Amino acid sequence: MKLVAFFFVNKYVLVLSFILVSCFFLRLNRLDFQSLWLDELHTAATCAPNVSWNRFWFIYTHDNHPPLFYFIEWIWLNSVGLGDKVVRFPALLFGVWGVYAVYVFGKKFSNKELGLILASLLCVNVYHIEYSQEARQYTLFFALVTFSFAYLYDILINKNVSKSSAIFYVLSTTGFLYTHYFGVYILASQAAMVTLFWANSGADFKAFWRKTEFRAILIYASLAVVLFSPMLPVLLKLSALQEGRDKPSQFVILEYILDFYGKQPVLIFLLGFFTVSVLVNKLSNTSKLFFIFSWLLLSLYIPYIKSMVSAPTMHIRYLTGSYPVLIIIVGYGIYKIQNKIYGYSILALFVMLSVINVFHEKRLYFTNTKCDWRSMGKYMAENNPNNYPLRDITPDLNPIEMDYRGVYGYYPNYYGNKTIMIKDELFLSSNNMGIWIFESWWMPDHKDFVKKLEEKNFKLTREQWYFGSHVMCYER
Repeated sequence: MKLVAFFFVNKYVLVLSFILVSCFFLRLNRLDFQSLWLDELHTAATCAPNVSWNRFWFIYTHDNHPPLFYFIEWIWLNSVGLGDKVVRFPALLFGVWGVYAVYVFGKKFSNKELGLILASLLCVNVYHIEYSQEARQYTLFFALVTFSFAYLYDILINKNVSKSSAIFYVLSTTGFLYTHYFGVYILASQAAMVTLFWANSGADFKAFWRKTEFRAILIYASLAVVLFSPMLPVLLKLSALQEGRDKPSQFVILEYILDFYGKQPVLIFLLGFFTVSVLVNKLSNTSKLFFIFSWLLLSLYIPYIKSMVSAPTMHIRYLTGSYPVLIIIVGYGIYKIQNKIYGYSILALFVMLSVINVFHEKRLYFTNTKCDWRSMGKYMAENNPNNYPLRDITPDLNPIEMDYRGVYGYYPNYYGNKTIMIKDELFLSSNNMGIWIFESWWMPDHKDFVKKLEEKNFKLTREQWYFGSHVMCYER
């Protein structure tokens, strides 16, 4: 009874609970409406219950993403089983956790009222909902980065060097490093931020070191690096690879910010308005201003500069660690409006426009944006009475690629088809009477192979198009 009384008497707990429950159902709604796409297939195939621990660890100590999210997925799928909703469910929960994370940040940045404003804004953000419905690590990355900056602020600005702040900072920082390798840029932005705070203080290093909060941050960040050190050899190997992306344009950061708010013009205007408002008013505390914009600019421009001078690596998904600031700027701008009626009216407008963006403009729950591997797999399962094999287009480049061979053929077989995969040369030299070919975005062209089939008197007998995908059957 005391717990129930506390729940209903404490208005902050009540409002936060309502926001988190709303957040959960917004992300649960039509969770399996769209098929898993290729990156999600990678998650499903490499974390499936039939994947042994040794194979899992082998993959994710060589993969281009660190293992934390996939380890959680692997435990989850081994406990619950497979299914589109099941595979995506951890990302959904981490999305809800991210909403709680911005609440914690707001509480440490000012108070619980700001925390609730930030949670309300993120709850209905179209970008965050979309990635909460994708079986990838981006919502976990968002949450851990937000927690890390919350406790960095608590230590650096609030001068709270308690054991709990230290533990939560180290765990969240180590966590985001183990979630996405772009976490290195986030940690670099934190290091640059602390350096700028030191430079702004005008103190020499000895005086700087004597300040407990600065010394604590340096020790805690170093500890996070030490805990991450087992993955450094993998990171160094990846840094030597040339990422297959174009050089970013000079407007790429603006484009990413527009995408975060679903290109909704009024939301973008309000973001710009509150950015200017916050800068003009200086937040009534220059350290707050410095902290927010250092986080935003450093975490965006460090990878941007790296992409301009060496191999391009920027992608909107990878910059998830920068996006909490876009919520914080708007939320703090609303919070600082002295007339609370005006302030909460603007908050209600922002939330309403965000909901319209989700349901009407982006039509998130009703519009296909991902390759429809599910329909393609079902079509093959229902129209393959002779058990023709599936063309294997996986490159045999190295042992890792060989270990991924099952990924590309995994989803068609997931829906009951028992298709085996076969390489071109082996098929053309065999007596097989037919073969299935499927394609989607980012897959190699089949024209040359089709010409070889036609030379051997194979004809196209079945063909079906789906969103972003195409399946064909050739028979003698």
